[in-house]
Amino acid sequence: MTNQDRTDTSPAQPCGEETIQRWMVSHLAALLSVPPDKIGVHDSFLDLGITSKEALVLIGELEEVLGQELPSTLLWECPNIQLLSQYLSRPGAVTETRPQPTRDQSDEKNIAVIGMSCRFPRAKNVREYWRLLRDGVDAISEVPRGRWNSNGFDYNPVPEKMNASWGGFLEQVIDFDYDFFKISPREASRMDPQQRLLLELAW
Repeated sequence: MTNQDRTDTSPAQPCGEETIQRWMVSHLAALLSVPPDKIGVHDSFLDLGITSKEALVLIGELEEVLGQELPSTLLWECPNIQLLSQYLSRPGAVTETRPQPTRDQSDEKNIAVIGMSCRFPRAKNVREYWRLLRDGVDAISEVPRGRWNSNGFDYNPVPEKMNASWGGFLEQVIDFDYDFFKISPREASRMDPQQRLLLELAW
């Protein structure tokens, strides 16, 4: 959307459903580098490959166009263009506030949920990690076969270049069940491996 298009949208009035749909289709097509006819109004944002970061950016741009603050969870509550445009085109929708749930303080209890999970070289869980520490196991190993080809590398010190054929390596680092975590394949492939590990360990 151009600057002229933005000024044509009055912040004081909600945009029509069709106007929002056209803006979303055009914007997502540019964002994903695909033709507009590849963006269906019933396609979920997850299936389109919208990442969490891109969703927040998109919400911010919608806020600028509409001149209203929107909930950061909007694209998850309205998971496709049609549902989103229907919600945003309702009079007063963007200024609605959700009622906060009331809670009886007498029902509150002090509860502590304590857990621990980890993955380290040669230790896939807490029990194996404790055993590694207890027995003084050296977890450093040669580059695992299939990780990368280390044959023929020059291991003389070179600035900003790897010069060792040994290190601490996790097993099965490429395995990640993105569908279980409701993450698109596109977003999963662009995630930092540490983020994937954090999700797995937290679960």
